Amino acid sequence: MKKIWILFISILLLNFVSLAQVGWFPQSLPYPNLNFNDINFSNSNHGTAVGEDGLIFRTTDGGNSWEIQESNTSNNLTAVSSFNQDRIVAVGENGTIVLTNNGGMNWTVQNTGTSIKFNDVEYFEQNTIVAIGDSGTIIQTTDDGITWEFKVSGSETNLSSLCCVDTNIGFISGFGPHFGNISNLLRTTDGGFSWEIIWSDTGWTMRYVTFLNASYGFAIYAFPLLGGGDVLRTTNGGVSWESIYGGKLRKICFIDTLNGYAIETFDDLYPSDVIHKTTDGGYTWTTIFGGPTNGGPRGYGGLFVLEGNEAFFVSGNTIIKTTDAGNNWDFLFHYSSNFQDVMFT
Repeated sequence: MKKIWILFISILLLNFVSLAQVGWFPQSLPYPNLNFNDINFSNSNHGTAVGEDGLIFRTTDGGNSWEIQESNTSNNLTAVSSFNQDRIVAVGENGTIVLTNNGGMNWTVQNTGTSIKFNDVEYFEQNTIVAIGDSGTIIQTTDDGITWEFKVSGSETNLSSLCCVDTNIGFISGFGPHFGNISNLLRTTDGGFSWEIIWSDTGWTMRYVTFLNASYGFAIYAFPLLGGGDVLRTTNGGVSWESIYGGKLRKICFIDTLNGYAIETFDDLYPSDVIHKTTDGGYTWTTIFGGPTNGGPRGYGGLFVLEGNEAFFVSGNTIIKTTDAGNNWDFLFHYSSNFQDVMFT
Protein backbone atom coordinates (compact mmCIF):
# COMPACT_ATOMS: atom_id res chain seq x y z
CA MET A 1 0.00 0.00 0.00
CA LYS A 2 2.83 2.39 0.88
CA LYS A 3 4.45 1.78 -2.53
CA ILE A 4 1.15 2.66 -4.23
CA TRP A 5 0.99 5.97 -2.36
CA ILE A 6 4.60 6.77 -3.28
CA LEU A 7 3.87 6.02 -6.95
CA PHE A 8 0.78 8.24 -6.79
CA ILE A 9 2.81 11.05 -5.25
CA SER A 10 5.47 10.73 -7.96
CA ILE A 11 2.83 10.98 -10.71
CA LEU A 12 1.35 14.08 -9.07
CA LEU A 13 4.75 15.70 -8.82
CA LEU A 14 5.48 15.09 -12.50
CA ASN A 15 2.17 16.74 -13.43
CA PHE A 16 2.82 19.74 -11.22
CA VAL A 17 6.35 20.26 -12.55
CA SER A 18 5.09 20.25 -16.13
CA LEU A 19 2.66 23.05 -15.27
CA ALA A 20 5.04 25.09 -13.12
CA GLN A 21 6.30 28.49 -14.07
CA VAL A 22 10.02 29.12 -14.22
CA GLY A 23 11.35 29.41 -10.67
CA TRP A 24 8.33 27.70 -9.04
CA PHE A 25 8.46 24.08 -7.92
CA PRO A 26 5.16 22.97 -6.33
CA GLN A 27 4.94 19.59 -4.64
CA SER A 28 1.70 18.01 -3.50
CA LEU A 29 0.56 15.11 -1.37
CA PRO A 30 -2.82 13.34 -1.64
CA TYR A 31 -3.70 13.88 2.05
CA PRO A 32 -6.03 16.91 2.22
CA ASN A 33 -6.78 16.93 5.95
CA LEU A 34 -3.44 16.17 7.59
CA ASN A 35 -1.91 18.86 9.80
CA PHE A 36 1.86 19.13 10.07
CA ASN A 37 3.48 20.87 13.04
CA ASP A 38 7.21 20.74 12.36
CA ILE A 39 9.78 19.74 9.77
CA ASN A 40 13.50 19.13 10.10
CA PHE A 41 16.26 18.46 7.58
CA SER A 42 19.58 16.92 8.64
CA ASN A 43 21.05 17.84 5.25
CA SER A 44 19.80 19.07 1.89
CA ASN A 45 18.21 15.72 1.02
CA HIS A 46 17.00 14.06 4.21
CA GLY A 47 14.02 15.55 6.00
CA THR A 48 11.21 14.55 8.35
CA ALA A 49 7.82 16.21 8.85
CA VAL A 50 5.61 15.48 11.86
CA GLY A 51 2.06 16.41 12.75
CA GLU A 52 -1.28 15.43 14.18
CA ASP A 53 -2.29 11.88 15.08
CA GLY A 54 1.32 10.69 15.11
CA LEU A 55 1.92 11.62 11.49
CA ILE A 56 5.50 11.23 10.21
CA PHE A 57 6.49 11.88 6.61
CA ARG A 58 10.02 11.31 5.29
CA THR A 59 11.93 12.51 2.22
CA THR A 60 15.39 11.46 1.05
CA ASP A 61 15.52 13.57 -2.10
CA GLY A 62 15.05 17.11 -0.83
CA GLY A 63 11.25 16.95 -0.87
CA ASN A 64 10.67 15.67 -4.38
CA SER A 65 8.94 12.59 -2.98
CA TRP A 66 7.63 11.56 0.44
CA GLU A 67 6.65 8.39 2.26
CA ILE A 68 4.61 7.78 5.39
CA GLN A 69 6.48 6.20 8.27
CA GLU A 70 4.86 4.30 11.12
CA SER A 71 5.33 6.37 14.29
CA ASN A 72 3.65 3.83 16.59
CA THR A 73 1.68 6.62 18.27
CA SER A 74 -1.62 8.39 17.62
CA ASN A 75 -0.70 11.43 19.73
CA ASN A 76 -0.10 14.78 18.05
CA LEU A 77 3.59 15.41 17.36
CA THR A 78 4.73 19.01 17.87
CA ALA A 79 8.47 19.13 17.12
CA VAL A 80 11.25 17.13 15.48
CA SER A 81 15.04 17.30 15.59
CA SER A 82 17.89 15.31 14.07
CA PHE A 83 21.53 14.61 14.88
CA ASN A 84 22.13 13.22 11.39
CA GLN A 85 20.06 11.60 8.66
CA ASP A 86 19.65 8.42 10.73
CA ARG A 87 19.19 9.72 14.30
CA ILE A 88 15.91 11.62 14.62
CA VAL A 89 13.64 12.39 17.57
CA ALA A 90 10.09 13.77 17.68
CA VAL A 91 8.02 14.93 20.65
CA GLY A 92 4.38 15.75 21.21
CA GLU A 93 1.32 15.66 23.39
CA ASN A 94 0.60 13.27 26.28
CA GLY A 95 4.30 12.87 27.09
CA THR A 96 5.11 11.45 23.67
CA ILE A 97 8.70 10.99 22.50
CA VAL A 98 9.52 8.76 19.52
CA LEU A 99 13.05 7.96 18.41
CA THR A 100 14.71 6.37 15.39
CA ASN A 101 18.33 5.42 14.68
CA ASN A 102 17.79 4.19 11.12
CA GLY A 103 16.29 7.14 9.30
CA GLY A 104 12.73 6.36 10.33
CA MET A 105 12.47 2.79 9.12
CA ASN A 106 11.62 1.99 12.76
CA TRP A 107 10.35 4.44 15.39
CA THR A 108 10.38 3.51 19.08
CA VAL A 109 7.98 5.09 21.56
CA GLN A 110 9.88 6.16 24.67
CA ASN A 111 8.68 5.56 28.21
CA THR A 112 8.64 9.08 29.67
CA GLY A 113 6.27 8.49 32.57
CA THR A 114 4.40 11.76 32.01
CA SER A 115 1.35 13.07 30.15
CA ILE A 116 2.80 16.58 29.76
CA LYS A 117 2.76 18.16 26.32
CA PHE A 118 6.30 18.49 24.94
CA ASN A 119 6.87 21.63 22.85
CA ASP A 120 10.47 21.39 21.62
CA VAL A 121 13.43 19.02 21.45
CA GLU A 122 17.14 19.23 20.60
CA TYR A 123 20.16 16.97 20.27
CA PHE A 124 23.12 18.18 22.37
CA GLU A 125 25.29 15.25 21.31
CA GLN A 126 24.80 11.96 19.48
CA ASN A 127 23.29 10.22 22.49
CA THR A 128 22.15 13.27 24.48
CA ILE A 129 18.67 14.66 23.84
CA VAL A 130 16.72 17.27 25.79
CA ALA A 131 12.96 17.77 25.46
CA ILE A 132 10.94 20.58 27.07
CA GLY A 133 7.25 21.03 27.75
CA ASP A 134 4.47 22.56 29.76
CA SER A 135 4.61 23.19 33.51
CA GLY A 136 8.39 23.65 33.51
CA THR A 137 9.09 20.12 32.28
CA ILE A 138 12.61 19.18 31.14
CA ILE A 139 13.59 15.58 30.37
CA GLN A 140 16.96 14.28 29.17
CA THR A 141 18.52 11.10 27.88
CA THR A 142 22.29 10.53 27.68
CA ASP A 143 22.11 6.95 26.38
CA ASP A 144 20.10 7.47 23.21
CA GLY A 145 16.71 6.83 24.78
CA ILE A 146 17.44 3.78 26.91
CA THR A 147 16.67 5.84 30.00
CA TRP A 148 15.14 9.28 30.51
CA GLU A 149 15.60 11.55 33.52
CA PHE A 150 13.56 14.59 34.56
CA LYS A 151 15.61 17.69 35.31
CA VAL A 152 14.81 20.45 37.78
CA SER A 153 13.88 23.58 35.85
CA GLY A 154 12.90 25.79 38.78
CA SER A 155 10.14 27.17 36.55
CA GLU A 156 6.41 26.53 36.46
CA THR A 157 5.99 28.20 33.07
CA ASN A 158 5.18 26.45 29.81
CA LEU A 159 8.60 25.95 28.26
CA SER A 160 8.18 26.92 24.61
CA SER A 161 11.51 27.02 22.76
CA LEU A 162 14.92 25.42 23.16
CA CYS A 163 18.16 26.63 21.56
CA CYS A 164 21.29 24.47 21.71
CA VAL A 165 24.40 26.62 21.14
CA ASP A 166 26.94 23.78 21.45
CA THR A 167 27.34 20.49 23.31
CA ASN A 168 27.34 22.30 26.66
CA ILE A 169 25.35 25.52 26.41
CA GLY A 170 21.64 25.84 25.77
CA PHE A 171 18.76 28.21 26.50
CA ILE A 172 15.03 27.72 27.12
CA SER A 173 12.24 30.28 27.04
CA GLY A 174 9.09 29.84 29.10
CA PHE A 175 5.95 31.82 29.80
CA GLY A 176 2.59 31.67 31.55
CA PRO A 177 -0.61 31.90 29.49
CA HIS A 178 -2.09 34.96 31.21
CA PHE A 179 -1.18 38.59 31.74
CA GLY A 180 0.77 38.99 34.96
CA ASN A 181 2.30 35.51 34.75
CA ILE A 182 6.07 35.15 35.02
CA SER A 183 8.29 34.63 31.99
CA ASN A 184 11.61 32.82 32.44
CA LEU A 185 14.83 32.27 30.54
CA LEU A 186 16.77 29.16 31.56
CA ARG A 187 20.38 28.26 30.76
CA THR A 188 22.50 25.13 30.94
CA THR A 189 26.29 25.03 30.76
CA ASP A 190 26.71 21.28 31.16
CA GLY A 191 24.79 19.85 28.21
CA GLY A 192 21.39 19.85 29.85
CA PHE A 193 22.24 18.07 33.09
CA SER A 194 21.35 21.14 35.17
CA TRP A 195 19.42 24.34 34.46
CA GLU A 196 19.18 27.72 36.14
CA ILE A 197 16.80 30.63 35.71
CA ILE A 198 18.90 33.60 34.62
CA TRP A 199 16.13 36.05 33.74
CA SER A 200 12.52 36.59 34.82
CA ASP A 201 9.83 39.15 34.17
CA THR A 202 6.16 39.65 34.94
CA GLY A 203 3.61 40.85 32.41
CA TRP A 204 4.58 40.10 28.85
CA THR A 205 5.76 36.68 27.68
CA MET A 206 9.07 35.44 26.24
CA ARG A 207 7.77 33.27 23.40
CA TYR A 208 10.87 32.39 21.42
CA VAL A 209 14.63 32.55 21.93
CA THR A 210 17.63 32.03 19.66
CA PHE A 211 21.35 32.50 20.28
CA LEU A 212 24.32 32.90 17.95
CA ASN A 213 26.77 31.97 20.70
CA ALA A 214 26.87 31.84 24.49
CA SER A 215 26.53 35.62 24.79
CA TYR A 216 24.65 37.04 21.80
CA GLY A 217 20.97 36.23 21.40
CA PHE A 218 17.53 37.42 20.40
CA ALA A 219 14.05 36.79 21.78
CA ILE A 220 10.41 37.47 20.95
CA TYR A 221 8.64 39.26 23.78
CA ALA A 222 4.86 39.44 23.37
CA PHE A 223 1.66 40.50 25.09
CA PRO A 224 0.03 37.29 26.41
CA LEU A 225 -3.02 37.37 24.12
CA LEU A 226 -1.06 38.06 20.93
CA GLY A 227 0.82 35.58 18.76
CA GLY A 228 3.75 37.88 18.08
CA GLY A 229 5.71 40.65 19.73
CA ASP A 230 8.82 42.78 20.01
CA VAL A 231 12.41 41.78 19.37
CA LEU A 232 14.78 41.78 22.34
CA ARG A 233 18.57 41.45 22.16
CA THR A 234 21.12 40.34 24.72
CA THR A 235 24.91 40.58 24.61
CA ASN A 236 25.59 39.04 28.02
CA GLY A 237 24.08 35.59 27.69
CA GLY A 238 20.52 36.53 28.58
CA VAL A 239 21.19 38.21 31.92
CA SER A 240 19.75 41.48 30.57
CA TRP A 241 17.81 42.41 27.45
CA GLU A 242 17.09 45.53 25.41
CA SER A 243 14.13 46.09 23.11
CA ILE A 244 15.31 46.86 19.58
CA TYR A 245 12.12 46.53 17.52
CA GLY A 246 8.41 46.79 18.21
CA GLY A 247 6.05 44.65 16.15
CA LYS A 248 4.24 41.33 15.94
CA LEU A 249 7.14 39.06 15.06
CA ARG A 250 6.79 35.43 16.11
CA LYS A 251 10.02 33.69 15.14
CA ILE A 252 13.47 34.96 14.25
CA CYS A 253 16.61 33.40 12.83
CA PHE A 254 19.92 35.26 12.60
CA ILE A 255 22.88 34.42 10.37
CA ASP A 256 25.20 36.74 12.30
CA THR A 257 24.88 39.82 14.51
CA LEU A 258 23.57 41.94 11.60
CA ASN A 259 21.65 39.71 9.20
CA GLY A 260 18.51 37.80 10.02
CA TYR A 261 14.99 36.78 9.02
CA ALA A 262 11.71 36.95 10.92
CA ILE A 263 8.08 35.91 10.60
CA GLU A 264 5.29 38.34 11.36
CA THR A 265 1.68 37.25 11.64
CA PHE A 266 -0.44 39.84 9.85
CA ASP A 267 -3.73 38.97 11.55
CA ASP A 268 -4.29 36.88 14.69
CA LEU A 269 -7.89 35.97 13.81
CA TYR A 270 -7.21 35.06 10.16
CA PRO A 271 -3.43 34.73 10.18
CA SER A 272 -1.33 35.47 7.14
CA ASP A 273 2.42 35.23 7.50
CA VAL A 274 4.96 37.74 6.25
CA ILE A 275 8.71 37.23 6.01
CA HIS A 276 10.97 40.14 6.97
CA LYS A 277 14.71 40.59 6.68
CA THR A 278 17.12 42.76 8.66
CA THR A 279 20.67 43.81 7.81
CA ASP A 280 21.26 46.08 10.81
CA GLY A 281 20.97 43.68 13.71
CA GLY A 282 17.20 43.78 14.07
CA TYR A 283 16.60 47.53 14.38
CA THR A 284 14.77 47.73 11.05
CA TRP A 285 13.02 45.07 8.97
CA THR A 286 12.08 44.92 5.29
CA THR A 287 9.25 42.71 3.99
CA ILE A 288 10.60 40.25 1.43
CA PHE A 289 7.65 37.86 1.03
CA GLY A 290 3.98 37.44 1.85
CA GLY A 291 1.10 39.34 3.32
CA PRO A 292 -2.59 39.04 2.43
CA THR A 293 -2.17 41.31 -0.61
CA ASN A 294 1.06 39.67 -1.75
CA GLY A 295 0.41 35.95 -1.66
CA GLY A 296 1.19 35.36 2.00
CA PRO A 297 0.33 31.86 3.20
CA ARG A 298 -2.52 31.54 5.69
CA GLY A 299 -1.48 30.21 9.06
CA TYR A 300 1.35 30.29 11.58
CA GLY A 301 4.71 29.35 10.12
CA GLY A 302 8.36 28.70 10.81
CA LEU A 303 11.69 29.76 9.40
CA PHE A 304 15.22 28.38 9.30
CA VAL A 305 18.40 29.62 7.62
CA LEU A 306 20.65 26.88 6.27
CA GLU A 307 23.42 29.13 5.01
CA GLY A 308 23.89 32.83 4.43
CA ASN A 309 21.77 33.04 1.28
CA GLU A 310 19.66 29.90 1.69
CA ALA A 311 16.55 29.95 3.90
CA PHE A 312 13.37 27.93 4.24
CA PHE A 313 9.92 29.11 5.29
CA VAL A 314 6.81 27.10 6.10
CA SER A 315 3.29 28.34 6.78
CA GLY A 316 -0.14 26.79 6.52
CA ASN A 317 0.07 24.44 3.56
CA THR A 318 3.19 25.88 1.97
CA ILE A 319 6.97 25.40 2.07
CA ILE A 320 9.13 27.87 0.16
CA LYS A 321 12.85 28.34 -0.27
CA THR A 322 15.24 31.12 -1.21
CA THR A 323 18.82 30.73 -2.38
CA ASP A 324 19.54 34.43 -2.87
CA ALA A 325 18.91 35.87 0.61
CA GLY A 326 15.19 36.37 0.08
CA ASN A 327 15.17 38.23 -3.24
CA ASN A 328 13.34 35.33 -4.87
CA TRP A 329 11.36 32.44 -3.39
CA ASP A 330 10.57 29.04 -4.92
CA PHE A 331 7.55 27.02 -3.82
CA LEU A 332 8.71 23.56 -2.74
CA PHE A 333 5.44 22.24 -1.34
CA HIS A 334 1.81 23.30 -1.40
CA TYR A 335 -1.25 21.39 -0.26
CA SER A 336 -4.18 21.65 2.14
CA SER A 337 -2.16 20.74 5.20
CA ASN A 338 -1.17 22.96 8.14
CA PHE A 339 2.60 23.19 8.58
CA GLN A 340 3.83 25.05 11.69
CA ASP A 341 7.63 25.03 11.61
CA VAL A 342 10.58 24.26 9.40
CA MET A 343 14.24 23.61 10.14
CA PHE A 344 17.16 22.66 7.89
CA THR A 345 20.53 21.73 9.40
